[in-house]
Order: sequence, then structure tokens, then C-alpha cells
Amino acid sequence: MSVPQATIRTLLTLSSTEFILFELREQLQKARLESCVVNHSIPDYILFVLTPTLVLQLIMDDMSLDMVGAHQVMMESARMGMFFNEDDIVS
Repeated sequence: MSVPQATIRTLLTLSSTEFILFELREQLQKARLESCVVNHSIPDYILFVLTPTLVLQLIMDDMSLDMVGAHQVMMESARMGMFFNEDDIVS
């Protein structure tokens, strides 16, 4: 199956959240209609559920860790990011 060039150019300019929305739009819309995703927007679901899950999986694969170890790495990384970028944090 050939993908039109315009579609490829559009996909390359999307942020990670927009790309996830594009790829999973049908499944997410169905989940929303079936009340699986309730009282939250789809971008919230991506930000608070899909993204951390993906990050954990990437850390597990990259560092050969179990989920607990990957979660510890992710939390330590977040703490270091906040420490080194404290001027950029909006309260």
C-alpha cells in the first residue's frame, strides 16, 4: 500500500501527542463512546497514561530492567530534570 507524499509530510511535522492521536484516533474515539475514557480529553489520556507507559517500556527494553526498576529510573530522571531546569518550571 502506497502512502501519499502529503500524508508523509504531515506525519513528519506532528508532535508525539499529535502522532499518537492520529494513529489511534479510531480506537480512542470508540473507547470514548463506550465510556472507557471518561471525564478526560483524549490528549489527557495520552499525556497521563500512554506516554508514561511507553516511556517505561522503552526504559525496560533499553536498560534490561523490570517495571519497578524502570519506574525508579524514570522518577530519578524526572527529579534530575526538575533540578537542572528549575528556572523553566511553571508553578
